[in-house]
Amino acid sequence: MLYQQHPCLYVTKCVEHYNRMKRDKALQIICKQYTDLTGQPLTVDIAKKKINNLRSQYLEQLNKIKQSKSSGASTDDIYTPTWWLFEDMSFLNPRITQRKGESSIMASINYLII
Repeated sequence: MLYQQHPCLYVTKCVEHYNRMKRDKALQIICKQYTDLTGQPLTVDIAKKKINNLRSQYLEQLNKIKQSKSSGASTDDIYTPTWWLFEDMSFLNPRITQRKGESSIMASINYLII
């Protein structure tokens, strides 16, 4: 996968991740490789959108798995991803961090107490 070959685009602990010029260069390389492989032009803006869509779809599939596990369902009922790129995008898994959110119920209670 072209995206996987450029860790500066998805590894936030990589020093190059915070260098915009390196990230832009990586995106330009991806666009050139894509054009060479398919014969169809790809702009950096479209590449960014495609990468964002791929990441979003992968996260959506992971969330479906997580929700099916936490619902108390049996092992037979755990969601199995059917998205054809799920396994190919699994290189992102160690890079994904869940943000801690605040329950809207607790936020309402805290607001009422104050």
